[in-house]
Amino acid sequence: ETGPVFYDSYVPSGKYDPLKHQIVMFNAIARLTRAAIIADPGTCKTGAYLWGIDYRIKHGDIKKCLVITLSHLKKNVLAEMSIQVPELRGIVLGDKKQASAIINKTYKVAKKNQDYDVYMANYESMFSLVDVIPDGYFDMVIADEAHRIGSPRSRQTKKIVDKFENTKYKYVVTGTLNANNAMSFFMPFRFMGPDMMREANFYEFRSRHFLAVDPDQHIWVPTGSTYSHVQELIGNASVCFKKEDCLDLPDKVYQEYVCDMSKDQNVEYLRVLEDMMFILKEGCASCEKNGAKCDWV
Repeated sequence: ETGPVFYDSYVPSGKYDPLKHQIVMFNAIARLTRAAIIADPGTCKTGAYLWGIDYRIKHGDIKKCLVITLSHLKKNVLAEMSIQVPELRGIVLGDKKQASAIINKTYKVAKKNQDYDVYMANYESMFSLVDVIPDGYFDMVIADEAHRIGSPRSRQTKKIVDKFENTKYKYVVTGTLNANNAMSFFMPFRFMGPDMMREANFYEFRSRHFLAVDPDQHIWVPTGSTYSHVQELIGNASVCFKKEDCLDLPDKVYQEYVCDMSKDQNVEYLRVLEDMMFILKEGCASCEKNGAKCDWV
């Protein structure tokens, strides 16, 4: 069994051997201008879309890509870049002032005013960051954990959809596209472009495929054809994997989470560390295997 092959003879430069389902995810990004990668957590989606960015840059399709993800995952994506696409340069965008200095090159130190290949931002910050991002600055946008733009009433969802309406390459990545209900897929797909949906906006979609069951129209239920309609729309532009479908997954998938400690937490951590080192040294001094016979050497 040969399994799937990389589109257009692409060869990743990272440390790990690609998994079969990752190659399928990559091919969707490399072949399509817009696509949804829908797969369970732990199925190694990040590596696949980083290869997609790398492919698009190397083929001259794009120059800069924006990855929008959860706040605590930005540094993880940057760390994953060093493993999967070590030739690319990435930067984490923080608050509006820092992001503006990076994007618009207003640092006083010249060496800081450089271009990067991949920029990482979190959903919450995008409400203000869109104001400092020039139109057309990013050729490609990936909405990682895209269920975070599922609400049509959210200000950050509206800002993100409007800002990147004319961006050519757009992709959504998530494991929980319909986590809340059959409506929640609409805005992530609308983010990819107005032609991805048959209805002009969310409220038209809801009125056609759902029924209000209370006078104030707070509760909506799907009609008999809603799920088949949603499945068709999702299936036209998506690759989907459940964990049990990914037969080549390693037994364990490790994902590193970086948590910054507060000043008080750091002081307490260093105190505990010092106490533990003292206890270990005391124990080593009285151990009969201390020295050349030590089991830990």
